Amino acid sequence: MGNECFRRGKKPLLELAGNDGFVVWEDADLDQAAHAAAESFLASTQICMVPKFAVAHPAVADGFLRRLADLADLLRPGLPSEPGAVLAPVAKAKDFLAMVAACRATDATVITGGGLLDLAGRPSGHGPFAQPTVVRVDGLARADRLPAVTEETFFPLLPVVVPTAAETGPDLLDRIVALLNRNRYGLRNSLWTASPATIDRFLGAVTNGGMIKINDTHAGTTPYAPTHGGTGLSGGPCGETYYPLLRATHLQAVSIGTGIDVTTALVTVSSR
Repeated sequence: MGNECFRRGKKPLLELAGNDGFVVWEDADLDQAAHAAAESFLASTQICMVPKFAVAHPAVADGFLRRLADLADLLRPGLPSEPGAVLAPVAKAKDFLAMVAACRATDATVITGGGLLDLAGRPSGHGPFAQPTVVRVDGLARADRLPAVTEETFFPLLPVVVPTAAETGPDLLDRIVALLNRNRYGLRNSLWTASPATIDRFLGAVTNGGMIKINDTHAGTTPYAPTHGGTGLSGGPCGETYYPLLRATHLQAVSIGTGIDVTTALVTVSSR
């Protein structure tokens, strides 16, 4: 549809898919970063602008994964009318199970989750809900070959890529940014770090994404900033972002926050 509009002389700006990246650097606040990453599971990840894969610095990967898995385990199925309900029935349950199996087949480690649930939260082979699932993927090179990282998923599975020792060095941030820039989608990307120098390097190198979030909620909106569109497969044939002040643009919007309040974070509310 977008190509046909463009052929007829119209500039389409489409709200399409997302495969958002989420980077946790070695000096990140791990509690806050884990809560922001857990936004991946909103509506069982059936939202375009939530984290779909993460990359964690090997120095903090274990701590980040432990915090993220603990938050994922708090989430339970619920009716839409229940206050704080986060998980929703999954439309692509078979695809979810197939993706989990594909991750295991490539030696990725399922940290938590991986199965289906009924409304009461009990394991069920035919349940309408999927467990919030966290998968560890060792190696940036392996991530490039794993569909759970390279393709948009529409179920609650968040792969966390941990660079290997051989990939770790002065150019590690460049390697991580290169992974983000190879992403065929371009809705949003996030970075968590305490270093202004790292923020500057990241922003100067990331070319993918219509919205860049720094030390901020990933899925939340920011006044005057775009909510839809972006580069690659996220914005249609023109690869532009919907920016209210400029209509459509190739410029990236950047939100640099000071962190989030974990006592009011989405997954904390949902677990009450």
